[in-house]
Amino acid sequence: MKRKPQVIDFFCGAGGFSEGFRQQGFDVVMGVDNWNPAIETHNLNHNLDDKVKDVLDFGASIDEINNLPNTEVIVGSPPCVLFSLSNKGGKADKTLGLKLIESYLRVVAVKKHQPSSKLVAWFMENVPNSKNFVRQNYTFRQLNLEQWALNHKINPDQIALKGSENGRILNTATFGTSQKRERFVCGEIVSTGNFPELERFMTKEYRSIGLIKGKMPSPSLGISKKIYTDPNYPSLKFIANKITDHFYDNGI
Repeated sequence: MKRKPQVIDFFCGAGGFSEGFRQQGFDVVMGVDNWNPAIETHNLNHNLDDKVKDVLDFGASIDEINNLPNTEVIVGSPPCVLFSLSNKGGKADKTLGLKLIESYLRVVAVKKHQPSSKLVAWFMENVPNSKNFVRQNYTFRQLNLEQWALNHKINPDQIALKGSENGRILNTATFGTSQKRERFVCGEIVSTGNFPELERFMTKEYRSIGLIKGKMPSPSLGISKKIYTDPNYPSLKFIANKITDHFYDNGI
């Protein structure tokens, strides 16, 4: 049997990005994060044994990048607090945030342009304000890959990756969730060089919280064997007794 397409999740946290890809049939082979509780959680969720790792390490060493698995997909969610409008009204120092983004993109550029590359797609997401600080395009020189490019007979001033030019502000509510949450997402399908077409997955009819609540058993239901279907993922069906998260605080 052919193996599943593989993905690495940078700034993985507990693994939200990873879980989305897992549900779509991908094999999550690595998570990268510098916070131990996040890595321990990601390891547990995806049966991995990764250690704490700072993404900035990849900005200083090509060997660090070469030691990473070669996967079909690379995704990353740099810390959003550095760009959030709630952080000093959006005027907080962005220096570290930009260094983290460029270290991540440096990995993507090497994995995309290396000989016999397997990369099929890459993506990065953050709060909408980050779009104002991500370059439209990145050359090899701007990603501190000048010597790497020369070693591979590539003009260092050639565009290595498209940044905000290949990005969009997306709202989760237009994809069927009962929450309006906007995020800036950039990336590409390598074969086309373009951001994927998403219109066929989008809806203009937002789903209400009431719809979700109506699909859940009442906290006062008591013992019940009734089957409930997840409104977002109809293939997931649960016995009422196994649905407990909404029981923690029913005072509200």
